[in-house]
Parts: sequence; C-alpha cells; structure tokens
Amino acid sequence: FWEGLALGKLSTGDGTTSFCHTVLLQLDHAEDAVSGWLTRTEGLKAAGAAPVATETQGPHKFGACVESIFGSCNTSGVWNLATADVTVTQATEFRWNQYEYKLHLSEDQCVLSGHAVVGGNSQREIEMEQRLHLYERHSRPSDKLRWEGVVHSSGVYQSWNLAVLEWNLELGDIKTQIIERNCFKTAYGTSDPQSLPANGRYAAKWLQELGTGVETVSGKHTEDGTVLLKGSDVQLFGLMATAWAPREYTLNLSDHGSQLSGVGVHPDGKAVELRLRAQPHFPVQLSRCPEDRIAVHTLGGSELFVLSASATETVSDFTARVMAQIPQRGLAFDRIRIVLPSGTMLHEANDDQCIFDLLPFPKQDIDRGCCFDFPDVANRAVTPMLCARVQDDACVVE
Repeated sequence: FWEGLALGKLSTGDGTTSFCHTVLLQLDHAEDAVSGWLTRTEGLKAAGAAPVATETQGPHKFGACVESIFGSCNTSGVWNLATADVTVTQATEFRWNQYEYKLHLSEDQCVLSGHAVVGGNSQREIEMEQRLHLYERHSRPSDKLRWEGVVHSSGVYQSWNLAVLEWNLELGDIKTQIIERNCFKTAYGTSDPQSLPANGRYAAKWLQELGTGVETVSGKHTEDGTVLLKGSDVQLFGLMATAWAPREYTLNLSDHGSQLSGVGVHPDGKAVELRLRAQPHFPVQLSRCPEDRIAVHTLGGSELFVLSASATETVSDFTARVMAQIPQRGLAFDRIRIVLPSGTMLHEANDDQCIFDLLPFPKQDIDRGCCFDFPDVANRAVTPMLCARVQDDACVVE
C-alpha cells in the first residue's frame, strides 16, 4: 500500500483553481505487469479552501472515488499506469476523471512520485497535469479510529502535508499525536529551487527536503462538537532546514461525526488549515467450518466468503487473505478487524498465533457444518470506534 497526496489544477471559465486529494494506492505485481486500485478523497481546493457547500450535499462533504488501475513497471523503477474505470463512492460537485500515470520509485523504494494527466474520454480541456507524492504505508492495526487528510500552509512558503490523527471520538480529555508527512512545497510560487528569486534562494534547502513531523497534542472534545488541541512537542524526521513550532488547534466535528476541519495556529500567529476524514474499521466475524475452512461474515451474520486455511496459518497471514477478498475496494490492510464468534476482537498481539487455535468448533454446531455462533446484538458492538451500521445484508461503513 502507498498513501499520499495528489495536487492538481482545474481551468474553468472563472480562472484556475488548485485541488488536493488524499490518495491510497494498492498494486499487485505479476512479472512486469501491475494491477490494483487507487482511491481518491477530496481534500482542499482553491489553494486551501474547503469545498463549497451545496444544497444537495450539505457543508464540507468529501467527494471520493475508486479507480481500477493497470499498467507496467520496468527495472529502472518507472511505473506507467492507467485508469480502467472509475467508481464514485461519494458524489460531490467535483468531476472525477480517468488518468494516465507516470510514477518513479525512489532508490530506497519508500516513495512513489510523479505526474498524472487526464486520459480516456475525460474532460481534458478543464484539468491540467497533476503531481503525486506517495509514501509506503506502514500502519499497524490499531483500536483507535484513524483520521486522514490534508494540512495546508499558505503564503510565500506553502506546503501540503498528508496528516494522520488517531482518536476515538470520545467526549472529554484527549491526548494523541498528529503525524504530518510533507508531500509538496512551494516558495515564491515555485517548487524549483533554481527558479527562486535572488532574495529567496536561502529557502532552497527547505524547498527540497520532504520529511515528517510528529506533534504531541492534548486537549478536549466538548459537547458542541468543538475539538481544542494544544501541541507540546514536535519531533522532526528528515527535516534539517525546517522550523516547526507546536500549534494550537481549533477543530469542528461534523454533524455525522466523520469529518474534522479547522485551523492550527503557530505561536507567531501563522495558521494552517486542516481537513481530516475518519477512516473507520471494517469488522468481520469468523466461524469455523469443516475441512479446515473458515467462513467470513458481516457482524449482521451475512456470509461474505469462505476460505480454506492451513493448520499452521497465522492470524496475520489469514487477515491478509481476507483483505484481498473484501468486496469493498479502497480499504487498507490495517482497517480490517477480525472478530471471533465470542465477540472478542483480535489485536496485534495475536498476529503470530495460529488462526485455528482461536477458532475451536462449538460443540453444539459440530454436526451442522459452518458454525454461526454469533453473540447477541449487544455484544456485536465490539468497540464504539468501529463506526459501522449493522445490517442484515452487509456491514456498511459510514
């Protein structure tokens, strides 16, 4: 998995505006061919402005789509990809297009960066080339709700960072971290150090370095939906020419509890804008079947699929196979949560355990084939941060 940002421009009758999407990319390799999917979520546009509210969509909606991707990669680390089709998962005013991508893998194989142009039958005349910067995703499964989005700093020195916050949407005191990864920077309107004006060449080092800041924050979530956070410390990684003071944040939680937006202010008064979207867990429940098979169900009891498993297969390996079969595209591995028939949710500490050791046959179901030993509805609410509705036919992630 790769995660990061796409930054582009739209040319309309009213002029040119910029937009920024969060991107999650998964690719499977078969020799020199690759295929997979890329999910885009609308973040900021108009150089940092939130999408305009509409009568049909309401304020601050995040548009989203999933692209089916195919292409090839060569030994030089160049990936040529194209969109096969686009599925809109959250409609807004934004027009989703098909793209042709050219991405370059860094020498340390940790970063994918490059460009995309509109391809196929899309609206070439209104969208210009866009840039992408993606990091390899290293996120372990967590019990906390993950919020992802964009932090934008405007002015002479602009930056667009991928931001991650883990918080369980609880009232009262908060203590957590905000992790930001630089994806794009400009100074004096350019991202090219050679194009800086004479009075701005001191910014060349800052412009070229892309790193990570981890800010420790604490604060409070109040009943009116306001989230107030104050940073106390910032750890910098890969940033030698960057000054990054802790901020004070004023964020607002949307009515449906899936979006956080607001500003963070540095001690000198300079502000950044944040827009974050909750990335809920996707819980699935297991039941053991004869002949070393395991059925995977929604929490409502509907069967998604049945997988054969080896006697020594670990929880981690089985979870990876579940991920590959989940019909909902756009999910990362760390969002899948395995729930046992008893209602117990598996954690990272269970990764190396044998999956069959945790799934004995219930005695009363040995003669019935697959074992639908689900707890009652009250026990299905394994944790409040799952943010999922239980339906008879599916687990619908909000």
